[in-house]
Amino acid sequence: MKFLISFGLVMATGMSFAATNTNLMKAKVPLNVRGLEAIKPDQLSYFSIFTGPSIGNGKDPVNEFGEIEEGGVSTWNQLSFGWEINKNLRFVANPRFVINHNAPDERPNNFQLDDPVIGVAGEWYRRGDFSFGGGINSIMPFARTSDTREDGLLFNPGGFNSVNYQINPALSVGSWIVGRLLVFEGSNADQEDRATFWMSPLVNYAFNDNIGSTVFYRLNGSADNNSDISFLQDESLTLLLSYRVSDLLRVEPMLTTFRNTNFDLSDANFTMWLSGRLF
Repeated sequence: MKFLISFGLVMATGMSFAATNTNLMKAKVPLNVRGLEAIKPDQLSYFSIFTGPSIGNGKDPVNEFGEIEEGGVSTWNQLSFGWEINKNLRFVANPRFVINHNAPDERPNNFQLDDPVIGVAGEWYRRGDFSFGGGINSIMPFARTSDTREDGLLFNPGGFNSVNYQINPALSVGSWIVGRLLVFEGSNADQEDRATFWMSPLVNYAFNDNIGSTVFYRLNGSADNNSDISFLQDESLTLLLSYRVSDLLRVEPMLTTFRNTNFDLSDANFTMWLSGRLF
């Protein structure tokens, strides 16, 4: 399910007049720097997910059942504009888009807008070596893509959060936790999921300040209108390596294998995360 946001900037202008020794008056409208300073974000970051081919196929990725997904090589991209609320919390606006790298010829456009989201991000709790933080956000009805309008999804409040316990300077354990409520317009279809969620228990190890690794196991689930919760049989195991090039760029290549393929490496997908802060 996609996510949405609407982001706009309001620019104020000011007028100044300059007089010469003659009766001619010249007027100019400079940019109102104070107005821009008041609304400009104090942080801009990005996050991209490159979904590459499987090891065995070499051209297209496979799904959780080991089936080839033709034209599935793509890069999902998110920009995150942040405005500080306090030292632990920011208001964020995240426009998103997808680039399809080997889409079928009949697809009219390899560039697609994804649903942006707005919300807040920060650290919710910290005590000693334990921390809990992330983001809570939602799509907005006025900024949905055409596909989301057709699905009838109005809001999907939820987000990505992380629980972490630092065992020592190099080793930590925890979990990523993602959940969303799905609010549809119109009828309340019995067959529609009303919530989706997934969690990934993980282990992190830092070799030094710039190089680290993560192993995580992902479990997916959903809840329907009758509040029945079910876990899907598409669990996956991922090995990730992380290299911090600079504050502007972190590169994280990884291999993902699936339970339904008995974690066969020949059916593993190559994926890579790119992230960084521009300011």
